[in-house]
Amino acid sequence: HDLPEPVRPGLMEELKRVLVPGGVFALIEFKKFASGPGPSDPDKRIGPEDADRLTGPHGFVRDTLVDLGESTFLVRYIRK
Repeated sequence: HDLPEPVRPGLMEELKRVLVPGGVFALIEFKKFASGPGPSDPDKRIGPEDADRLTGPHGFVRDTLVDLGESTFLVRYIRK
């Protein structure tokens, strides 16, 4: 949520460049609601589906989604 939207595709391309096929990365983000820690505007948060839409076109597939408690989650992606 801290990276401006125009920068995010470039980050995905860099991750694709540095990870070998089968390489993994994890994204930890605040859940999309307007309370608790994190951005107060839910639209500023990245939900799991938002992350899938961001990573998919760059050759990543979701491997795991883990609930980390009241406010956060982790998504693990694998490079195709």
